[in-house]
Amino acid sequence: MPTNDEVADLVRRDSRRFIGFASVDPNSGKDASSELRRSHEQLGLRGLKLNPALQDFDPAAPAALDVYKEAERLEMPILIHTGLTFSNRFSIKHNQPLVLDDIARKYPKLRICLAHMGWPWVWDAVAVTIRNSNVYLDTAGTFAGTPIESVRQITSLVPPRVVENTLGERLMFGSDYPRIEVNKMFAAISTFSLRQDVLENILGRNALSFLGEA
Repeated sequence: MPTNDEVADLVRRDSRRFIGFASVDPNSGKDASSELRRSHEQLGLRGLKLNPALQDFDPAAPAALDVYKEAERLEMPILIHTGLTFSNRFSIKHNQPLVLDDIARKYPKLRICLAHMGWPWVWDAVAVTIRNSNVYLDTAGTFAGTPIESVRQITSLVPPRVVENTLGERLMFGSDYPRIEVNKMFAAISTFSLRQDVLENILGRNALSFLGEA
């Protein structure tokens, strides 16, 4: 895995296009919060990416709560993997979206994105998002296959009216590159049968809100 320093170096090469997210290991205790501060204050990284399954940590454990508290203080949004993980070498018990409900309520100023819409627990992810104004979802690959199939899977599970009425300001574009190429996912999401303003939110404005720039 690339280090936070390597991510920061990539961002510096084209800072007009890239926004870097750090990652830390909540299992490392105080070192995790220290590395998060360094990544933000010295490297200029803007958010935090976590994957409870691959990193083998309980997202509700005290060590993880310390990381969320520090991220909230630093105003760094968190993108957290929810739902399926390809490799069965890792347990997915910690990737269920419902556990993030209590965390979102405990840290109301912390913006949290439930990646992959929590698939296959999509309605759990939607419920957590509806209940908490600081929670977002993204459209990154839902293991359906092609980009169009991913969009069809989303719309078959969550009716467009639900998206428009409850998720219109908190569903963000995501591709899951390199598994799905960005331009192909963009084209697929653009076929969503949604109001134009909601579609524009998904394709850009909601991400600005998540990043604290809106």
